[in-house]
Amino acid sequence: MSKKLTGDKFPIVVGSVFIIVGIILAIFAMGVYISNENYKNKTVKTESIISNVRSLECVDVTFVVNGTEYEGTIDHLEVYSTGGRGGKSKYIHRKVGQKIIIYCNPDNPSEFRRCSNFLPFVFGVMGLGFILIGVVARKVFLNSNMPSKDGKNKFYAKKKVLKDATSVLNKPNQSWYVTIKGNSIVAGWNWKMGIKRMEEDEFVYSVTLKDDGRWKEDSDKTGKKIKHSGEKEIEDIVEIKQAVRYYLRDCGWRKMQ
Repeated sequence: MSKKLTGDKFPIVVGSVFIIVGIILAIFAMGVYISNENYKNKTVKTESIISNVRSLECVDVTFVVNGTEYEGTIDHLEVYSTGGRGGKSKYIHRKVGQKIIIYCNPDNPSEFRRCSNFLPFVFGVMGLGFILIGVVARKVFLNSNMPSKDGKNKFYAKKKVLKDATSVLNKPNQSWYVTIKGNSIVAGWNWKMGIKRMEEDEFVYSVTLKDDGRWKEDSDKTGKKIKHSGEKEIEDIVEIKQAVRYYLRDCGWRKMQ
């Protein structure tokens, strides 16, 4: 084909962006998870007790390591969970005396972390969701535009062939042009180019696309000649016919016998 088929690339771009964002979120989630696991392997698992509740996501705790009591503050706690009836979210109300597992530095117990995997879980799910949406968006768009299968033959979807016909076949300073009418590609004269009308009908050649990768001619006046403004006779209708046929051939479409 002399010109690359064009089409709306917006769904592909959006799908690709979703996939990239999803991969970034998944990598971040994996990084946080690995960091937590590495920290756990180097620290001591300790049971702390809430001594004061500052807010839904911040509490003071006390804990004992090697017989010594320590105090500390835990913030950025989960505010709600999905453990309610029917999977509905509910607020987590923490109270004095409740226990929270922490991981302390054995050399300096005042340094500790919760190492909760809630954050990597959330970002991991978000990442997978973005990737899934992106893949589906690209797949749906590509399936509607890429060649279909008809036995051993492959042909571009009719919608795409009709949509791309005008951008591929219509060129600047051309004595003819094509337009789309329903399922037909219709060609006519470009009167702005100084073509002298020799036929009553404006449209001189048209083909109709079926649903099985085949097309048929509706009108054929290739035996006629028209004159350009320079009095030079050219068989433009033959040129139209060849251009349309070559376009459909390159799209994998066959003429009905």
